[in-house]
Amino acid sequence: MVRPEAAVCHIGSASGNASQCKYSLRPSTISNRKRDAEESTNTKRSTNVKGNTNGRQKRLKPDASVEEDCEWEHQYWQGKSIFELSGMGCGWCRFISPFVPSQSPIDGQMWFEVMSGTEGHGNVPVAPIEQIIVLQNPSPSVPKTQAYRIIIVPTAASGSSPILRRSPDIVSFDWPDKKADKHLKGQLGEDADQGNDTYLSVVKRVFNEQLAAFGKSVTGVSDRGEEDSMISCITTLSFKRMHENEENIKGRVYFLDTGLLFSSQTRRLYLSFESLSQTILVLARDLASYSDGPALLEAMGRPVSLEVHISASEPYYKTRHAPEPNAKENIQDSILLNFTKMPVDLLDKVRAYASKHSIHFKECRQLYYDFAKNLMMTGWLPLKIPRMVS
Repeated sequence: MVRPEAAVCHIGSASGNASQCKYSLRPSTISNRKRDAEESTNTKRSTNVKGNTNGRQKRLKPDASVEEDCEWEHQYWQGKSIFELSGMGCGWCRFISPFVPSQSPIDGQMWFEVMSGTEGHGNVPVAPIEQIIVLQNPSPSVPKTQAYRIIIVPTAASGSSPILRRSPDIVSFDWPDKKADKHLKGQLGEDADQGNDTYLSVVKRVFNEQLAAFGKSVTGVSDRGEEDSMISCITTLSFKRMHENEENIKGRVYFLDTGLLFSSQTRRLYLSFESLSQTILVLARDLASYSDGPALLEAMGRPVSLEVHISASEPYYKTRHAPEPNAKENIQDSILLNFTKMPVDLLDKVRAYASKHSIHFKECRQLYYDFAKNLMMTGWLPLKIPRMVS
C-alpha cells in the first residue's frame, strides 16, 4: 500500500557558513537538520540560531529560546508526531532543484529535493498541502532566471491563519524560464527531455505526480507559461488585528479557480473558498472629479476604485479541530480583509468570477467628497437604487 504521507521534500539554504542548515518540508514540518554540523563542530544549539538563514532570523529573535526554536522548526507538523510519519523520506529521490531565490520561509537562495516514502515512489507529502500555485513573477523587469513564482500553501496556512498565527509560513520561491538541463537532478529531473521539456514543465510534473493521489493539481500558469484568463491586479490589503494598529500592504491579488491569493514581498495569503464568509463588493465614486452639473446621486462622481471586503476564517482550525500550539493569545475567529484601490474596469469580471464559484457578494457603492484625501461622504450604500413605486 502506498503511503503518500511518508514522502519528504528537503529544503536547503545557500549560506555557506559552518552552521549552514538544511530544512525538510514535510507533510507538516520544516525541520532543522543541523546535527551533522553540530557533531563536527560541537557548536551549542543556542549559538546555531544566529547562524541560520536570513529568513529564519527574521522570524526568530537572535536570543530565541529552545522552545521558540523548536516551534519554528515544527511549524509544518500540524500537530502530528514523527512516529505517525514512519518511512518518511526513505524512498526514491524524485527531484532535486538547483539553487533558486526564495522569499519564504527562507529569505535568500535555497534548493529543494523531493523524495518518496518507503512503500512506493511518486508520493510527495501533499495531504497537508492545500494548494501549489505557479504564477508569472509579478516583479517588474525580472530576469528569465526568476520568471515564475511558485507558492506552496500548507492546509494550516489557508484563510486568515498567516495573519492570526505565527506559523506555518506559506512557501514562496522563484523559478526560471528555460529549457531543462543537467542541473535538474533526481529521477524526474534526469529523465527530462532537454529538447522539449522546460524547467516549468518538469517542476509541474514533479508536483502533479504527488498531488494526483489527493485529487489536486498545480494551478496557475500552463506548461507554456500562460496564465489563461486569470484575473489579477495591484491592490492594497488592509486589516487590523485585535489590540494592534491597522496594517496596509501593497501587493497583487489573484482570483484563482481554487480561491484568492494575495502576494507581496512581505505577506502571502491564500483564501480558499471555504474560508470566505461575508463578502462585499464596493464601487467607490469621487465627487471631487464631478463637474457636469446636477445629476442623480447614482450618477454623481467618477468611479475611481473597486474594493473587495472579506471576512475570512481559518478552515484548518475551524473544521479539523486541530491542536493550536502556536496560537496567539486572544486569537480571533475571523478577520476582515480589505482589498482596495483595484481597477474599476474589473467590476464585470469579478462579478462573473463570483457567479462561477458561487461567491455571494453584497454589492455596494460609497461616495467620497475627495477620494485622494479619503474624505468620505457616505458609508456603504446599495449599488443600485431601488425604483420608487408611485
